[in-house]
Amino acid sequence: MAFRTLEEATSISAGVFNPFIHKLELATYDRVKIVVMTVTVFPFRLLLLMIFLTTAWFLAVFGVYGMSSEEINKKPMSGWRKSCKKICFSWMT
Repeated sequence: MAFRTLEEATSISAGVFNPFIHKLELATYDRVKIVVMTVTVFPFRLLLLMIFLTTAWFLAVFGVYGMSSEEINKKPMSGWRKSCKKICFSWMT
């Protein structure tokens, strides 16, 4: 059985169901809702992402402040750096 188009090959009438192709039919209301939420929510999410990444960068710089690259790679963290590491790990879990 030879198919001429992709639609013929993936249609249910061909007897084969393809789970990777889905035709999504949205109503006008749904399309408007998607556009409005994209315009309003995306900047807020982007702002939160920037805040979290900046905070993570600041904590990483603060954690290794005053250490040379040799000390960072050779020695395990000790003192206040170790306690800060434990606090950060407890927040993540």
